[in-house]
Amino acid sequence: MGRFTFEDAAEVLSEPIGTLLPMLPRLLATGLVVNRSGMLAPANERLREAVLEATPEPVRLALHRRIATMLLAQGRRSGAAVGHLIEGSRSGDDKSLHALDQAVSELTATDPSAAADLAVHVLRLTTAHDPTRVHRLVHAVEALLAAGRVDEAEAVARRAQLLTGQPARIRIRMGISLCTVDLLRGRPGAAVREAEAVLAEPDLSPPLRDSAEAYRLSGLLMLDDIASAQRVSADILGGGARRRDAALGAAIMTLAWTTWHAGLVQVAVDLARAAVRRGTQGSVNDRLPTLGLAAMLGCVGDLAEASQLLGRIESVAGRAGSDRWPPPSGTHGR
Repeated sequence: MGRFTFEDAAEVLSEPIGTLLPMLPRLLATGLVVNRSGMLAPANERLREAVLEATPEPVRLALHRRIATMLLAQGRRSGAAVGHLIEGSRSGDDKSLHALDQAVSELTATDPSAAADLAVHVLRLTTAHDPTRVHRLVHAVEALLAAGRVDEAEAVARRAQLLTGQPARIRIRMGISLCTVDLLRGRPGAAVREAEAVLAEPDLSPPLRDSAEAYRLSGLLMLDDIASAQRVSADILGGGARRRDAALGAAIMTLAWTTWHAGLVQVAVDLARAAVRRGTQGSVNDRLPTLGLAAMLGCVGDLAEASQLLGRIESVAGRAGSDRWPPPSGTHGR
């Protein structure tokens, strides 16, 4: 732990502040800890490392976990919390690894980079025969994708595909992740095949079904296979309220591109706007309608709004590698 408050120390040690307060002058007198701008800190890095080395391992590991728990509970310094979680975990310690799993889930939405680092670390500590390994593979792939580390995500996903006897829910989630990878890497045909494999799974839940259908549609649009995309979108739109936003957004975007190809530019733009409103920008499927609308607006000369749209989302091209990100399909149709 770097700088910390006296309250932090009391919380980590599970002691009332009043009990520890008389010890503070003596602690400062040792020179091990100094007061820096109203916070406590080790006198220097070498001294901190020496104290850590002198601390028995079980105590040191427990302190790292306590500090991490405190930081996460306070909603601050997630990067520091992850560092302590990593330092406080060892292979074979099921309790600490389960705590890491929880932290990965909590951090993926708020700090995907920290979540990805933690998920990869947990995976390294999980033995090949651990029954939780397959679940951690999925968590690692999803966290890496959320952090934009597409190459690493694909490498883990391809290794996971080699495992036999995977539960259906694991195959499905991994398939959805690979759809994301394939679209980001400019492989729409592979994305369509992955999506169709997911859709062939029995007892597919409605949210995952709709997500797979959206990926299939996105891939078909990138392939300029408008006829197939129209058939799929008609089925989705026929499902009405039973369909989720991901599938409906992709289906409406298909109508937008079909209309665009027919020369009805304003109608196409209006449909694309409707598709964008269905998304949250939280996944590749949500971002593609936004990119498509921006492309349409750019083609008709509305560069200001196109730039604003692109500014509202994180650049998938920048995260995945702009040299391999395909342009939105259909822009050459006019």
